Amino acid sequence: MKASYQIADRKDSRALSTYRQAVLALRWLFDDTRLSQLARDNDIGLSTAYDYRDEVITVLAARQPSLHGALLAAKAAGHTHVLLDGTLIRTDRISTPGPTRGVDLWWSGKHHHHGGNIQVVSAPDGWPLWTSGVRPGREHDTTAARADPDLLTQIAAWVDDGQLGLADLGYEGEADLLRIPIKKPAGGELTVDSTPGRGTLSVLKLPVRQIELRRLRRAAILLARLQPAHGPDGARGLWRI
Repeated sequence: MKASYQIADRKDSRALSTYRQAVLALRWLFDDTRLSQLARDNDIGLSTAYDYRDEVITVLAARQPSLHGALLAAKAAGHTHVLLDGTLIRTDRISTPGPTRGVDLWWSGKHHHHGGNIQVVSAPDGWPLWTSGVRPGREHDTTAARADPDLLTQIAAWVDDGQLGLADLGYEGEADLLRIPIKKPAGGELTVDSTPGRGTLSVLKLPVRQIELRRLRRAAILLARLQPAHGPDGARGLWRI
């Protein structure tokens, strides 16, 4: 572990070694083991178990790859396009007032559940290359993408370099930047020119639905206990595990 991210481990100053602390956090993350059980298994207090879990999340967040580096790797791998998509990671209720009176900030009207919106950039086969920080579940994908300080800027540089960025209709507001499906007009039909492009996009995005989101939801337990202390960094570094 790099020194800048290292957790202090002076002799006799901590109940667990860094190795056992990592195992504790991974059991919580991947097996959904309750922290009360982890505390008993390690003969430590519950508050200490929470502290150790939070320390590991902080380390993972600090080690996330940058989007710029992820896109450079995608280019080096010969990818002609990347996929941008958002997913709602469900959480327990987070009672934070939103801009709409009586509606929580983290409530998703689309999914009828509390959760966090995570933007994901993936390779053509659906493998996640980068994840954004967490945005409130009430935000649409375009809003969440625009809120990230680097996402659309880096995608624009990727497109300017001759590659494509594919997305679904949740990103209609960025149609000049991203290649999105063509919506069927009210009372009309798609033209011959528009139909193939729409079908191609659906085929290309299929791996994202089947692979990327399945992997994200496998890690959903990380956000299911979303805490203000983690803020928008809660999901970062997931792919470094």
